[in-house]
This record gives sequence, structure tokens and C-alpha cells, in this order.
Amino acid sequence: MFEKLAAVLKKSKKTTQDSQTSASKTESKQQPKTIDPKHIGDLGEFKIEVQLRQFSKENRYLNDLLIANPRSKTGYTQIDHVLITPYAVFVIETKNYKGYVKGKREDRNWRVNGKFNMYNPVRQNRTHINALKRLLKDYEDIRFISIVSFTKRCELHIEPELRTVDTDEFVVYDILLTEFIERKLIRLKNEYSRPPLSDADVSHIFQLLGEKNITDSKAREEHVQKASAVQKTN
Repeated sequence: MFEKLAAVLKKSKKTTQDSQTSASKTESKQQPKTIDPKHIGDLGEFKIEVQLRQFSKENRYLNDLLIANPRSKTGYTQIDHVLITPYAVFVIETKNYKGYVKGKREDRNWRVNGKFNMYNPVRQNRTHINALKRLLKDYEDIRFISIVSFTKRCELHIEPELRTVDTDEFVVYDILLTEFIERKLIRLKNEYSRPPLSDADVSHIFQLLGEKNITDSKAREEHVQKASAVQKTN
């Protein structure tokens, strides 16, 4: 399975090469590393990256973004994927649970297999978006779209409204991510007479987030340890 995904990723890199080489060397350095699916926990993020590479060159994306956030208990906010388009910024949280997942939009916790809780990923992604809003406060016209992506290892039993593009917060299976983003973009294009963000805006936001991305391994390890401790106390 990993071999097939790697082949798709290799092909997608070739199709997007022209758009990537047109970016400055600085921006190229800011693009996070390709996710290596060495562990089952990385697979969901890897599959999302493969899909994000397929979008047109007017869109930019980042993976595994870690930014400072003084309002967080860990001091940081970690975001799996950000897709920047002229119409909206899509903030994507990936989950790779196995089994039965049940919950509602405003529940604090969702149940997994009826045995244990997971913090509501919709609420979790709101905190990510709020951190990005503070970072991008100069861009008042940005519309943020929250997406929580689950692998097909689980069976979702959630509110029907969360499974549609009628809302700016929705939950999808990873294999449907591209379709849902494209459908949402069509909706947004019909809402706006012109894109809220110019190509220059998209590039600048991409560059700014890349500059704010914390790549120091010690800081990342510290965040993981603190996040784990916070989860145990909840």
C-alpha cells in the first residue's frame, strides 16, 4: 500500500514541478518536508499531502505547521495541513482512529468504540484556526474552512451537517478530501464576485506561515510531551 502511495506522490511531484520552481528559493526552503509514512500514524497525513499536491498552482500548502501560541497550554499550536487558496484558507486536521467514532459538533469529547474519549476534533481545529487568525490579523478578508479528515479505518457516526460542504466546518474520509475541497471552492466562487485574496496575498501568506513554522526538533519534542501530559489530565 505504501509503495502505491509513494508512486502516486512521485507522479504528482512531476505534474506540479513547474509551479514549484517558479517560487523563490526562500519559499522553497520554507516548504515542509514530505511526510514519510514509516508508521501507521503518519499514513493519514501522507495521503492528504498526496491530494494537496494535485491542486492548481494558484494554491499553496504547508504540512506539519508548528507555531508559537501563548494561549495554548503547551505554548504552541500544531496544524497538520494548511491549504491557501484565493477564496479561503483550508485548515486540515487528520485522524487515524480505528473503529466506531461517534460525536456531535459541540460535544467536548467524541467516543471511540464506545470505550474511550477523544477530544472533539472539530473543536480542536477551531483552536488551530484561532491561532492562525491572530497570526494573519492583517488579512481581514480571509475565510477559514475547517476540515477534519479520518481514514477509512474508522466508521463515522456524527451529525449529518458535518458531512456536507454547506458549513465551514466539516468532517470527511480522507479519500474524499479532494472532492469536498473542490465542491467547497465552487460554492465560494459563486458567493464572491472576485477572490478575496490575490495571488500575491496567497504567496505572502504562504511565506509568512513558512517563516513562523518552528522546525527546531527540541521545541517540537517539548510540544509533544506537554500535549501528551495535557491529554492525560483531561
